[in-house]
Parts: sequence; structure tokens; C-alpha cells
Amino acid sequence: MMKKLLIIKLGGAAITDKKSLKTAKTDIIKKIAEQIKILHEQKYKIIIVHGAGSFGHILANEYGFNGEDNLNLNENMGLGVSKIRNSVQKLNQIILDIFDDYNIKSYSIPVSSNILKMGKLDGKLEFFNLFNLALENNLIPITYGDICLNDGIEKFKIISGDYIMEELVKKIDGEKYVIFGSNVDGYYEYNDGEKNIIHKIKFSEIDKIIKNKFDEDYIDVTGGIKGKLRSISNLGKHVNQVDLINLEKDNAILDLIDENIELKTTFTK
Repeated sequence: MMKKLLIIKLGGAAITDKKSLKTAKTDIIKKIAEQIKILHEQKYKIIIVHGAGSFGHILANEYGFNGEDNLNLNENMGLGVSKIRNSVQKLNQIILDIFDDYNIKSYSIPVSSNILKMGKLDGKLEFFNLFNLALENNLIPITYGDICLNDGIEKFKIISGDYIMEELVKKIDGEKYVIFGSNVDGYYEYNDGEKNIIHKIKFSEIDKIIKNKFDEDYIDVTGGIKGKLRSISNLGKHVNQVDLINLEKDNAILDLIDENIELKTTFTK
């Protein structure tokens, strides 16, 4: 039986300490690597997208990349572009090095090597074919949230890992299974001061959910949980299911694939 392509998002909150500049959770990344190796040996095709976490969001906020239009490349912002891009590449290299320790056949594909067209990844470019070719050659392509040059009115733009997930689902061939990994057990609602996990949510219900105010105690220039929910809603136009799991739990990805996980949120049509 043909196995689905796994498109796995490694959320920045799971793989970095988002309150501490450039601090990777290497123990969590090692747990993830162990599971990815097993799945790849089981002949799953896998694409990994990772967030920037404390390697991106803190610097982005410091240099004024706060989600608003970045119309002018002034000296300070130019320095920010350089620092942010170098920083997120360092996180990517940390992940690649750990994967290499586990003899995982990874292949890094940075989005910042492409020029954006009006703030979006251009589907006509060869960028997405790189993923198909990597998969065909039994490699695991890895990409990540980054800052990119843009040919529109904005000179540069932050591209989130969540947005990359949306584009990959649209442009990569085959049946896909999408996994969002974070540092929480799923989506919670708060009632009378208590939080309760919602195990199943329909894609059609997400718009109502994201209207609720979500307080965040960390810097996140790509939208926080609201941004995640919005991306999951968009993914629902192209896939039948998206699962949100806690990557800090032992064997979370393997347990999900084996349908042996209790705490998760499943988004469906």
C-alpha cells in the first residue's frame, strides 16, 4: 500500500526557547530525529518545515519587522535582514547536524534563495520542484521560516513556516498527511479559568475561533496561535485532515502515525 507523504511542521515553540535569543531545545530535536529516522526507514516520504522560534522572532521584533509593511530598506532594517537570515540559518544548521548524527538523509531548501513575487512564493519557479526531486531521490527536504527579498512594493518580507506549509500542500504531488507540531497538546479553550483540550474541530469552525482574543506571553511576528489556526483553515481546502500534537512528548509523531495518541487536536472537513 502506498504511504502518504508526511508534511511535518516543527513549531518554533517546540524546538526553541522562544523567550531566550537563539536557544535551541536540542533534546527535543534529538527526540524528533529518532522518530523521523524510524519513519523514513519504514518508507514514508517526509517533508519537514521548521519555525524560527527564538532564532527569528526576537530579532524580527527588535529590528521593526512587526508584521506591518516594510516599504523602505533603511540602514537599520538592512542590518536586521542580515541578522535574521543568518540566525535562522543557524537554527537550520543545528537541526541538520542533529539529523546527520542519526544518519538521516536530509536536504535543506531555504526559501530565501528565491525572490518573492508580490510577497508570495512564485509557483512558476523551480523552488517546489526541488522538493519533488529530493523525495524522488529518497531525501528528506527541510525548509524553514525565513526573511526574503521581494519584488513588490515591500523590499523584503518574512515568510512563515505556516505559510510555506500551505504552499507545499498546494504544489507538491500526491496524497498528503499534515502534522503541526508545537509545545502544547492541542487546541485548548478556557472556561471558568480551566483549560480543556478540544479533540476535534471542523475546518469550517476555525474562522469563528480565530476571532477570539489570544494572549501570548512571547514575541511572535507571524501571528501566534491565531496564525496557526488560519493556516490550518487554509490547509483544509486541500487536505482532509490536519493534526496538532505536542512534540515535547516522547514518540508523539510515531504514536500519531500508529493511532496511539490520546492528546491531540484533529481538524477535519
